[in-house]
This record gives sequence, structure tokens and C-alpha cells, in this order.
Amino acid sequence: MNLAGNQLKAYGLFHIYGKDISLQLDGTLETRDRYVRLIPTAGKLGALPIPQTMLGHVVAHLFESLQNREMFQLPPQIQSVRVENSTLVIAPQ
Repeated sequence: MNLAGNQLKAYGLFHIYGKDISLQLDGTLETRDRYVRLIPTAGKLGALPIPQTMLGHVVAHLFESLQNREMFQLPPQIQSVRVENSTLVIAPQ
């Protein structure tokens, strides 16, 4: 992950059907109902850009799937997180 301005740039490598494939997501962080969410601005699957119309669906699936959802829940002592001036800002409860 990289922080640039008010954006988060995340890069992940996945092994799917016997092949490694990368996923790059750019966007802003927001907190909703004690869960961290990424509001996407751009994305790539491998070298292919993900069309903006599909990008929201990809990110929603990533953040809201049952297997991933709990990883994005904030601990009780943290109210919110955001990226500001290339810095991760954590607001306590």
C-alpha cells in the first residue's frame, strides 16, 4: 500500500486457476458503520484497466464478502480512518 495525497494505492497478488494475477486499486478511504471502505477511483487487473462501471462492483465484493468483511471492521477504540496529505489519520473514539 502507498499513500499519495488523499488517496490509497493498494496492490495485491492472487493465485487463481494456477496463475498469479495482480490487482491494483486506487481510491479514498472512508468509514461507514464502523467498517473501513475504499471508494475506488481506478483499478487494474493484471495490466488491464478495470472499467469505472465495473470497478464499484469489484470493490464492493472485496469489502463486503463474508470472508473479508470482518477484516475491515474497526476496533472499538477507533472511530474512523482516512488518508490526508499522504498520512493515515486515525481518529480515536
